[in-house]
Amino acid sequence: MLGDGAIDPVTARQLLLDAGRFTRVITDPVTGVILDMDRRSRLVTRAQREWLMLTHHLCVRDGCNRVAIDAEIDHWQEYHGPERGATNIANLHPLCGTDHRLKSRTKLSYRRRRDGSVGIASPTGFATHVPWWRVPAVVPEKPPF
Repeated sequence: MLGDGAIDPVTARQLLLDAGRFTRVITDPVTGVILDMDRRSRLVTRAQREWLMLTHHLCVRDGCNRVAIDAEIDHWQEYHGPERGATNIANLHPLCGTDHRLKSRTKLSYRRRRDGSVGIASPTGFATHVPWWRVPAVVPEKPPF
């Protein structure tokens, strides 16, 4: 039957080359529940992006009113570099394009708080504070995937 059984190594290599990228998903063999997802890819999955949009309605930086759906997904601990941050929910948040560039290219210090919001401190000592109108979303601590 077509599509049933093992494939030869040449066909497997060609499938991998044609696909471009894969996301490894670890599932429970009995229930089929997703237990973990590949952390080797820099790009977020659709499920991760949707989770971040549900948990953060706006860019996470203090005072930014740009909606998260238009934001870039930022690795808090950079994906590239000596520490190599993972592409998982604990290390991701939505930052608007402007804040994403400023975080990477200036001497502004971006500080992440426990509630997931991000404050900025300048080299001169000025620091932002959580706006009074920003109420954190009530969501489960861990995503369902």
